[in-house]
Amino acid sequence: MDVLSLALLAIVAFAALLQGLSGFAFPMLMTMLLTLFMPFQTAVAWTILPSLLLNGVSLLQGVDLRTLVRRYAVFAGLATLGSLLGVYVLLLVEALWLQLLLAVVMIWYVGRAWLKPAQLNPPPMPPWQMNGLGFVAGIVGSATNAMAPILMIALLAMKKDRRETIQVANLCFILSKLCQFTGMYVGGQWPFTWADSGMMLAVCVLALLLWLVGHKWQQRLSPVLFQKVVLLMLAAMAVLQLWQSLPLLWLKFQV
Repeated sequence: MDVLSLALLAIVAFAALLQGLSGFAFPMLMTMLLTLFMPFQTAVAWTILPSLLLNGVSLLQGVDLRTLVRRYAVFAGLATLGSLLGVYVLLLVEALWLQLLLAVVMIWYVGRAWLKPAQLNPPPMPPWQMNGLGFVAGIVGSATNAMAPILMIALLAMKKDRRETIQVANLCFILSKLCQFTGMYVGGQWPFTWADSGMMLAVCVLALLLWLVGHKWQQRLSPVLFQKVVLLMLAAMAVLQLWQSLPLLWLKFQV
Protein backbone atom coordinates (compact mmCIF):
# COMPACT_ATOMS: atom_id res chain seq x y z
CA MET A 1 0.00 0.00 0.00
CA ASP A 2 1.47 3.37 -1.01
CA VAL A 3 1.86 6.49 1.12
CA LEU A 4 -1.14 8.28 -0.43
CA SER A 5 -3.44 5.33 0.34
CA LEU A 6 -2.24 5.25 3.94
CA ALA A 7 -2.78 9.01 4.23
CA LEU A 8 -6.31 8.62 2.82
CA LEU A 9 -7.18 5.90 5.35
CA ALA A 10 -5.70 7.89 8.24
CA ILE A 11 -7.78 10.94 7.28
CA VAL A 12 -10.93 8.82 6.96
CA ALA A 13 -10.34 7.32 10.41
CA PHE A 14 -9.74 10.72 12.00
CA ALA A 15 -12.75 12.37 10.34
CA ALA A 16 -15.08 9.46 11.14
CA LEU A 17 -13.98 9.45 14.79
CA LEU A 18 -14.82 13.15 15.06
CA GLN A 19 -18.13 12.53 13.29
CA GLY A 20 -19.03 9.95 15.92
CA LEU A 21 -17.98 12.26 18.75
CA SER A 22 -19.57 15.48 17.48
CA GLY A 23 -22.30 14.38 15.04
CA PHE A 24 -20.81 16.40 12.17
CA ALA A 25 -17.50 17.30 10.50
CA PHE A 26 -16.81 14.14 8.45
CA PRO A 27 -17.18 15.54 4.90
CA MET A 28 -15.82 19.01 5.80
CA LEU A 29 -12.79 17.70 7.65
CA MET A 30 -12.05 14.98 5.13
CA THR A 31 -12.31 17.39 2.20
CA MET A 32 -10.02 19.98 3.76
CA LEU A 33 -7.33 17.40 4.55
CA LEU A 34 -7.55 15.50 1.27
CA THR A 35 -7.14 18.67 -0.80
CA LEU A 36 -3.62 18.90 0.62
CA PHE A 37 -2.58 16.18 -1.82
CA MET A 38 -5.35 15.65 -4.39
CA PRO A 39 -7.68 17.74 -6.62
CA PHE A 40 -10.72 19.30 -4.94
CA GLN A 41 -13.32 17.35 -6.96
CA THR A 42 -11.57 14.04 -6.22
CA ALA A 43 -11.48 14.88 -2.50
CA VAL A 44 -15.22 15.61 -2.57
CA ALA A 45 -15.88 12.34 -4.41
CA TRP A 46 -14.04 10.30 -1.75
CA THR A 47 -16.47 11.60 0.90
CA ILE A 48 -19.70 10.70 -0.90
CA LEU A 49 -20.11 6.94 -0.29
CA PRO A 50 -18.81 6.83 3.31
CA SER A 51 -20.97 9.86 4.15
CA LEU A 52 -24.03 8.12 2.71
CA LEU A 53 -23.21 5.09 4.87
CA LEU A 54 -22.72 7.05 8.11
CA ASN A 55 -25.74 9.30 7.64
CA GLY A 56 -27.86 6.33 6.55
CA VAL A 57 -26.99 4.36 9.69
CA SER A 58 -27.74 7.44 11.82
CA LEU A 59 -31.05 8.05 10.06
CA LEU A 60 -32.24 4.46 10.60
CA GLN A 61 -31.71 4.86 14.36
CA GLY A 62 -34.08 7.81 14.60
CA VAL A 63 -37.72 8.74 14.17
CA ASP A 64 -40.13 7.27 11.62
CA LEU A 65 -38.81 8.18 8.17
CA ARG A 66 -42.22 8.71 6.54
CA THR A 67 -43.27 11.10 9.29
CA LEU A 68 -39.96 12.95 8.99
CA VAL A 69 -40.27 13.35 5.21
CA ARG A 70 -43.89 14.48 5.44
CA ARG A 71 -43.12 17.04 8.16
CA TYR A 72 -40.05 18.52 6.47
CA ALA A 73 -40.86 17.97 2.80
CA VAL A 74 -40.53 21.64 1.81
CA PHE A 75 -37.30 22.20 3.75
CA ALA A 76 -35.67 18.99 2.49
CA GLY A 77 -36.95 19.64 -1.03
CA LEU A 78 -35.38 23.10 -1.18
CA ALA A 79 -32.14 21.76 0.30
CA THR A 80 -32.14 19.13 -2.47
CA LEU A 81 -32.81 21.77 -5.12
CA GLY A 82 -29.93 23.81 -3.74
CA SER A 83 -27.75 20.69 -3.76
CA LEU A 84 -28.44 20.14 -7.46
CA LEU A 85 -27.38 23.71 -8.16
CA GLY A 86 -24.33 23.19 -5.93
CA VAL A 87 -23.22 20.18 -8.00
CA TYR A 88 -23.37 22.39 -11.09
CA VAL A 89 -21.09 24.85 -9.28
CA LEU A 90 -18.75 22.02 -8.20
CA LEU A 91 -18.36 20.74 -11.76
CA LEU A 92 -17.97 24.09 -13.52
CA VAL A 93 -16.26 26.47 -11.10
CA GLU A 94 -12.47 26.36 -10.76
CA ALA A 95 -11.37 24.38 -7.68
CA LEU A 96 -9.37 27.32 -6.31
CA TRP A 97 -12.54 29.36 -5.76
CA LEU A 98 -14.30 26.42 -4.10
CA GLN A 99 -11.37 25.90 -1.72
CA LEU A 100 -11.49 29.59 -0.81
CA LEU A 101 -15.25 29.38 -0.25
CA LEU A 102 -14.82 26.33 1.98
CA ALA A 103 -12.16 28.12 4.04
CA VAL A 104 -14.29 31.27 4.38
CA VAL A 105 -17.37 29.29 5.48
CA MET A 106 -15.32 27.42 8.08
CA ILE A 107 -13.69 30.58 9.46
CA TRP A 108 -17.11 32.23 9.67
CA TYR A 109 -18.54 29.21 11.49
CA VAL A 110 -15.65 28.92 13.96
CA GLY A 111 -15.65 32.67 14.66
CA ARG A 112 -19.39 32.68 15.20
CA ALA A 113 -19.27 29.67 17.52
CA TRP A 114 -16.27 30.94 19.49
CA LEU A 115 -17.13 34.64 19.86
CA LYS A 116 -20.92 34.37 20.11
CA PRO A 117 -21.75 30.90 21.47
CA ALA A 118 -25.25 32.03 22.45
CA GLN A 119 -26.04 32.45 18.75
CA LEU A 120 -25.50 28.72 18.22
CA ASN A 121 -29.04 28.49 19.59
CA PRO A 122 -30.68 31.07 17.30
CA PRO A 123 -34.12 32.61 17.87
CA PRO A 124 -37.11 31.23 15.95
CA MET A 125 -37.32 32.21 12.26
CA PRO A 126 -40.30 32.51 9.91
CA PRO A 127 -40.73 29.44 7.65
CA TRP A 128 -39.62 31.28 4.49
CA GLN A 129 -36.32 32.21 6.12
CA MET A 130 -35.64 28.68 7.38
CA ASN A 131 -36.48 27.20 3.98
CA GLY A 132 -34.25 29.78 2.30
CA LEU A 133 -31.35 28.78 4.54
CA GLY A 134 -32.00 25.15 3.61
CA PHE A 135 -31.67 26.08 -0.06
CA VAL A 136 -28.42 28.01 0.56
CA ALA A 137 -27.06 25.13 2.68
CA GLY A 138 -27.73 22.78 -0.24
CA ILE A 139 -25.76 24.97 -2.67
CA VAL A 140 -22.79 25.41 -0.34
CA GLY A 141 -22.91 21.77 0.76
CA SER A 142 -22.77 20.24 -2.71
CA ALA A 143 -20.19 22.75 -3.95
CA THR A 144 -17.80 22.59 -0.97
CA ASN A 145 -18.95 19.83 1.48
CA ALA A 146 -19.59 22.52 4.14
CA MET A 147 -23.35 22.03 4.44
CA ALA A 148 -23.54 21.51 8.20
CA PRO A 149 -22.87 25.06 9.53
CA ILE A 150 -25.63 26.77 7.52
CA LEU A 151 -28.03 23.85 7.77
CA MET A 152 -27.78 23.68 11.56
CA ILE A 153 -28.61 27.39 11.94
CA ALA A 154 -31.95 26.75 10.23
CA LEU A 155 -32.65 23.50 12.04
CA LEU A 156 -31.83 24.86 15.50
CA ALA A 157 -34.13 27.82 14.82
CA MET A 158 -37.01 25.37 14.39
CA LYS A 159 -36.80 24.64 18.16
CA LYS A 160 -37.58 20.97 17.70
CA ASP A 161 -36.49 17.95 19.72
CA ARG A 162 -32.71 17.39 19.50
CA ARG A 163 -33.11 13.90 18.10
CA GLU A 164 -35.54 15.08 15.44
CA THR A 165 -33.20 17.93 14.50
CA ILE A 166 -30.33 15.48 14.01
CA GLN A 167 -32.50 13.21 11.87
CA VAL A 168 -33.60 16.06 9.59
CA ALA A 169 -29.94 16.98 9.19
CA ASN A 170 -29.08 13.36 8.29
CA LEU A 171 -31.88 13.31 5.72
CA CYS A 172 -30.60 16.51 4.10
CA PHE A 173 -27.01 15.25 4.11
CA ILE A 174 -28.09 12.04 2.36
CA LEU A 175 -30.06 13.94 -0.29
CA SER A 176 -27.11 16.26 -0.87
CA LYS A 177 -24.68 13.35 -1.29
CA LEU A 178 -27.04 11.61 -3.72
CA CYS A 179 -27.14 14.83 -5.75
CA GLN A 180 -23.34 15.02 -5.72
CA PHE A 181 -22.97 11.42 -6.85
CA THR A 182 -25.62 11.70 -9.56
CA GLY A 183 -24.26 14.98 -10.89
CA MET A 184 -20.65 13.79 -10.98
CA TYR A 185 -21.52 10.43 -12.52
CA VAL A 186 -23.91 11.75 -15.16
CA GLY A 187 -21.57 14.64 -15.89
CA GLY A 188 -18.69 12.22 -16.53
CA GLN A 189 -16.70 13.61 -13.60
CA TRP A 190 -16.84 10.57 -11.30
CA PRO A 191 -13.12 9.89 -10.80
CA PHE A 192 -13.27 6.21 -9.81
CA THR A 193 -13.42 2.91 -11.68
CA TRP A 194 -13.93 -0.70 -10.59
CA ALA A 195 -10.20 -0.81 -9.92
CA ASP A 196 -10.79 1.58 -7.01
CA SER A 197 -13.62 -0.49 -5.48
CA GLY A 198 -11.34 -2.25 -2.98
CA MET A 199 -10.04 1.03 -1.56
CA MET A 200 -13.55 2.53 -1.51
CA LEU A 201 -14.81 -0.50 0.43
CA ALA A 202 -11.93 -0.12 2.90
CA VAL A 203 -12.75 3.58 3.30
CA CYS A 204 -16.43 2.84 4.00
CA VAL A 205 -15.74 0.02 6.49
CA LEU A 206 -13.08 2.04 8.31
CA ALA A 207 -15.37 5.09 8.46
CA LEU A 208 -18.19 3.02 9.99
CA LEU A 209 -15.94 1.37 12.58
CA LEU A 210 -14.36 4.65 13.74
CA TRP A 211 -17.76 6.36 13.74
CA LEU A 212 -19.04 3.64 16.10
CA VAL A 213 -16.02 4.13 18.37
CA GLY A 214 -16.55 7.89 18.45
CA HIS A 215 -20.26 7.44 19.10
CA LYS A 216 -19.46 5.21 22.10
CA TRP A 217 -16.93 7.71 23.50
CA GLN A 218 -19.29 10.63 23.06
CA GLN A 219 -20.79 10.43 26.55
CA ARG A 220 -17.39 10.33 28.29
CA LEU A 221 -16.08 13.68 27.06
CA SER A 222 -16.76 17.17 28.34
CA PRO A 223 -19.00 18.75 25.65
CA VAL A 224 -17.55 22.23 26.21
CA LEU A 225 -13.92 21.12 26.03
CA PHE A 226 -14.55 18.93 23.01
CA GLN A 227 -16.34 21.72 21.14
CA LYS A 228 -13.37 24.03 21.70
CA VAL A 229 -10.90 21.41 20.47
CA VAL A 230 -12.98 20.76 17.34
CA LEU A 231 -13.34 24.49 16.65
CA LEU A 232 -9.58 25.01 17.00
CA MET A 233 -8.88 22.16 14.57
CA LEU A 234 -11.39 23.50 12.04
CA ALA A 235 -9.89 26.97 12.35
CA ALA A 236 -6.36 25.61 11.82
CA MET A 237 -7.45 23.71 8.72
CA ALA A 238 -9.30 26.72 7.32
CA VAL A 239 -6.19 28.89 7.78
CA LEU A 240 -4.10 26.18 6.10
CA GLN A 241 -6.57 26.13 3.23
CA LEU A 242 -6.23 29.90 2.85
CA TRP A 243 -2.44 29.64 3.11
CA GLN A 244 -2.49 27.25 0.17
CA SER A 245 -5.05 29.11 -1.92
CA LEU A 246 -4.15 32.77 -1.58
CA PRO A 247 -0.69 32.53 -3.22
CA LEU A 248 -2.30 30.69 -6.15
CA LEU A 249 -4.94 33.38 -6.35
CA TRP A 250 -2.23 36.06 -6.35
CA LEU A 251 -0.39 34.32 -9.17
CA LYS A 252 -3.63 33.95 -11.10
CA PHE A 253 -4.19 37.71 -11.12
CA GLN A 254 -0.58 38.40 -12.01
CA VAL A 255 -0.87 36.47 -15.27
